[in-house]
Amino acid sequence: MNETKNEPAFPVVANNWHTLGMTLRDYFAAKAMQAILKDQYENGIYSGMSSARHEDDCAKAAYVVADAMLEAREK
Repeated sequence: MNETKNEPAFPVVANNWHTLGMTLRDYFAAKAMQAILKDQYENGIYSGMSSARHEDDCAKAAYVVADAMLEAREK
């Protein structure tokens, strides 16, 4: 799964040179984070003025979802 974790989300080839940018794992985590925060905001859990601990937990949860998505791709 490590190769998949580091797979580029939007690979670009220019002049026979690869530019990798964001990984697919980061892209999936960003999408998951949007959904997590949207759900929490709509349910009154997240107001945008939360503690760093809450945001750290949300970020970790987003990567758990991203890793699950990458694992599902391999099946």
